Amino acid sequence: MPEIRIIHALDFLETTVEGTLDLEQSRAVLFKVASANAVDKLDLLLDLRLADGRPLSYTDMYRLLSVLEEQPESFGGKVALLDDYDNDEFAKMQFFEASATLRGFDVRTFSEYEPAMRWLQSGHTPLQPEAP
Repeated sequence: MPEIRIIHALDFLETTVEGTLDLEQSRAVLFKVASANAVDKLDLLLDLRLADGRPLSYTDMYRLLSVLEEQPESFGGKVALLDDYDNDEFAKMQFFEASATLRGFDVRTFSEYEPAMRWLQSGHTPLQPEAP
């Protein structure tokens, strides 16, 4: 069974005193999490359900995606994004998923914990078939 690290939004999304998202600080914290994962090589569950400082813009999501691109070895496993379906952020999570997938990362968006964990535990399926 693959090892999974659960990261809650409060662990990497930083806000200002006014309650707005501090994107640069959040990016720095996510980069630190990624650096640690480069050694451990775990699958990740990013739980965004209790995130403060919303909303994230599509531009913010794209900037956070740059962390994956800067440290691809840190995100070699699966990354599950967990968020409430009934909020406006879910579509942005799906945008992040699509953007990350186009860059070769194995990312999926979920609105419920159990399906996210089942997917993470299901093993790795390469995004592109390996050459014979």
